[in-house]
Amino acid sequence: MSSAQLTCLLESNNVPLDAEIPTICEIISENQTRLDALNAQIEALRTAMEQLITERDEIADSVKRRTTVISPLRRVPSELICEIFSLSQFTRRIGGEIVNCPPWYLGHVCRSWRYSALSTPFLWSSIEISKPSIDVPLTDIYPLSMIETQLLRSGSVPLQVSVDWWTDDEGPLFDSLLLQCERWSTVCFIDNLNLWDDEYDFLSLSPNLRKDILTDSKLQAWSPPLLIPWTQITHYRGSYSPESQMDILQAAPNLVECGISLDGGDDPIPDGREATLSHLRRLHVGDPVLLGHITAPLLRDLFFSGSMSTALPFADWFPFFKASKVSNIWFSSCAM
Repeated sequence: MSSAQLTCLLESNNVPLDAEIPTICEIISENQTRLDALNAQIEALRTAMEQLITERDEIADSVKRRTTVISPLRRVPSELICEIFSLSQFTRRIGGEIVNCPPWYLGHVCRSWRYSALSTPFLWSSIEISKPSIDVPLTDIYPLSMIETQLLRSGSVPLQVSVDWWTDDEGPLFDSLLLQCERWSTVCFIDNLNLWDDEYDFLSLSPNLRKDILTDSKLQAWSPPLLIPWTQITHYRGSYSPESQMDILQAAPNLVECGISLDGGDDPIPDGREATLSHLRRLHVGDPVLLGHITAPLLRDLFFSGSMSTALPFADWFPFFKASKVSNIWFSSCAM
């Protein structure tokens, strides 16, 4: 059978002659044998390729792992790692206030990071206790052992204490914090606190205390009754009755930043009550009527929030502005 005859059969629907069929079957058999041989070679090459790829990946991983041994990062001094940690931000928000959080997870990375984290007391100096997102006992989320460990790791550096949730069942936890109250430099007590039945004077034992955050950033949350060494306070935010606020302002001449709102219904500020804040730079008020009772010669930034329905007439603001250096004024959620 010639090639021309086979081509004619391939390009048509003609039926091959009986004499041609054996030749065609022989050609098919030869091609099938060659195809099987090629498939076997391909499979062998594929297997060899997979083995080579596996070996390559293993060697590449080995090279990568051994390269890390001589990486410059391994030779970074622990002092520099500590400095990087101290410049990093480990924060969360409580009542609109951004507070630092202890970097528990840094100790899970490697031995050198753990050593650096544990040898940097500043990283552990912020104690924050916030409302659980689920209905579980507070001590399940903030066990006493965890707070005590953090206090131990913080050494003797000043502490920032932030609390926005408390019940009467956590006495030992709070007692542990109170034992370190002389180290408190910042307190942030925001709403939902059930332990403030009477005035507490533990803050009077905090000689390093400079910052009191006693209401949320919108000046709406009720502030707890606390006896505070106001003469040493430089930053304050709270919501009290008009008379109490004036008592505080008169007792805190060193304030640099202040946020105040009046929580006393329509109680007026007594006539003649004046407070001179010679160091004040930033003032946030929820009721502009306070401006008629404050003198702040170095004030630069003034913030208004809440309703302005009880505001002083603009003409009555002039003495306040004349006696200050206000250059920036912000209005937030104000009904003018």
